[in-house]
Amino acid sequence: MTDPRIPFGNRKSHPLRKSLRGASLSEYGLLAGLVAVVSISTVAGLGDRISDSYASVGAALSSSGGSPAPVDEPAQPEAPDPLADYSATESPSSGTSDTFFYAYLSEPSRTMDNRNSSSSIQDTLVLDAAMPVDVQLNNPNIFDMTMTFPDNEVLTIDDQNHGLNRDGFGTVVFADGSSLDRRGLRDRSVADQMDAGGTVRGSDISEDYLYDVARHGNVHVRNHNYSSNTQDALTIRGDGVDDADFILTNAFDMRITFSDGETMMVEDIHHGNDKNGFGSILFEGGPTLSRRDIRDKAAADGIDAGSAIGSDILETWAYSEANDPSAEIRNNNWSSNVHDILTLTDVQPAYVSFININAFNMEIRFSDGEVLTIHDQQHGTYEYGFHEIVFSSGERMDRGAVRDRAVADAMKTSLVIGSDMPESYFYRVAEHGTLTTLPASRMG
Repeated sequence: MTDPRIPFGNRKSHPLRKSLRGASLSEYGLLAGLVAVVSISTVAGLGDRISDSYASVGAALSSSGGSPAPVDEPAQPEAPDPLADYSATESPSSGTSDTFFYAYLSEPSRTMDNRNSSSSIQDTLVLDAAMPVDVQLNNPNIFDMTMTFPDNEVLTIDDQNHGLNRDGFGTVVFADGSSLDRRGLRDRSVADQMDAGGTVRGSDISEDYLYDVARHGNVHVRNHNYSSNTQDALTIRGDGVDDADFILTNAFDMRITFSDGETMMVEDIHHGNDKNGFGSILFEGGPTLSRRDIRDKAAADGIDAGSAIGSDILETWAYSEANDPSAEIRNNNWSSNVHDILTLTDVQPAYVSFININAFNMEIRFSDGEVLTIHDQQHGTYEYGFHEIVFSSGERMDRGAVRDRAVADAMKTSLVIGSDMPESYFYRVAEHGTLTTLPASRMG
C-alpha cells in the first residue's frame, strides 16, 4: 500500500517513511524464551535463601527444647529517694501523704520546702539514724524549724510552724521508734532553746514554755503570734509568785528577774493586740496569772522598785503610803480609751498634796515625806497618767478634779504651775499670799 503523505516520485527515500509490517511468529517465541530463563533463575535463588532461614529456625528450636529463646526485659529503675538532690526551690511532695527518710551520718545539710495543698496531707519524716537526744531543735523565725545533728549537719524545714498546719511534717519518727507530732516538735524546740540560753523564738502557733530556775540562765523570748487566738503558756519552776519580779522596760516588753538573779526578757507581752508573749504564767505549785494579772503584778513590782512603767493596755495601780517607797510612774497608753485608775490604799484626801512640777508632770506628796511622781498626768491627749485617783475613803477624782486640786494646793505655796489643759483657780485674800503663776505656755 502506498503512503499518501509521501510525495509521489520520492516514496522510497523520504525520512518519514515507515514500515507497516508486524512482528513475525519467530520473534515472539524468542522473547518468551528469554522471560522464562530469567524467571527460573530468580525463583531458584529465592528458594535457596528461604530454605536457609527455615533451617536456622529449626536448629534454634531444637537446641532450646522447642521453646523460643527468652527476651531480656529492660532493667527497672530504683525508686527515687524523695530527699535526693533536693533544694529549697523544689518540692518533693506528691500531693498525698509521703514518708521521707534522713540519715544524718550520710546525708549533707539541706533545706526542705515540703508544701502540701491541704492540712489533711500530713507527711512523715523518719530520722533512721538519730535518737531524740541526738537532735537539737530551733526556730530561726516564727515559721521555719532547724534540726542540728551531732555531726553539725543541719536540716532546715521551711514553714514547719506555719499556722496552716499543712507544710513540713505532721510527724517526726526517731531511730528508737519514738515520735513527735507538730505540737510536740514546737514544745521540744522551745525547750531546747531554753537549755541553750540566749534568744528563744516561738512559733506562729501555740506551744508551752518551761523555765527552771535551778537549770536555766538568762534568756530573751521573742514569741510573736499572728492571732490573738494563740495563747502560749509559761511555767516557772523553782520560784514562787513573790520571788520573781516583773518589771516593764517600756510599754510593751517585760523583764522577769528570778531569785537567783537570772532574767527572762519577754518581748511585746503587753502589746495591745493581746497575742504576743504569753497568755498566762503558771508558778508551779502556785497561782496562774492571766495577762491582766501579769500587768497588775508588773505595776506593783515597779512601784516597789521605785520606778514603774505602765503598759499599752489597762492595768490596776495601787500605792500604800505605809509600805511603798517614793516612786515614779510612767503610764503611757496609746489610746484614750484605756482608762487606768490609781488607788491610794491608806490615804485620805486631806493628807496629800498635788503639785504640778511642770505643764505635764505631777507629784503626789504624802505626810511622811514620800513622793509619787506621775509623768504626763496633765498631758492634753488623755492617753497618759491616770483617768481617776481613788482614796481609801472611796472618794474619786477624775482628771479635771485632779488638775483643779493641783492648782489649789499650789496656791498654798509661792509658785503655781498650770497644766497643759483647763483648770479652775481660786485666790482667797485672807488665805493666800504673794504668788507666782506659770501657765503651761511658759513651761514650754
